[in-house]
Amino acid sequence: MRGVSSKKRDPDGALRRLGDAIRSRRAELGKSQEAVAFAGNISVRHFQKIEGGQTNPAVLTMLAIASALNVRVADLLASDRYCERAEFQLESPNSDGSPADGAASRPRSVGAYPTRI
Repeated sequence: MRGVSSKKRDPDGALRRLGDAIRSRRAELGKSQEAVAFAGNISVRHFQKIEGGQTNPAVLTMLAIASALNVRVADLLASDRYCERAEFQLESPNSDGSPADGAASRPRSVGAYPTRI
């Protein structure tokens, strides 16, 4: 999307918050941008754009960055406000707490986001 400002592509700042989480973890580990990019097998410039919130990284790129930072992708995304809405709640229709069909409880969604207890 050349020529389109990052505010138009990312109006709520999710990419900026992701970049902040990556930068924070990288600083925590004392690693340079170059070291993380090299470990993740991505270009330094691409990593800088991701960390700066200027580009939307692909899933495989996120996996590579998370691996280089010794963290789960979910941990990097957990700082995002959308993840705060993600909660899981187990279904328990029987009074003794067991599921109605005898199978293991499954997460269920409430609204557009999963919920947890």
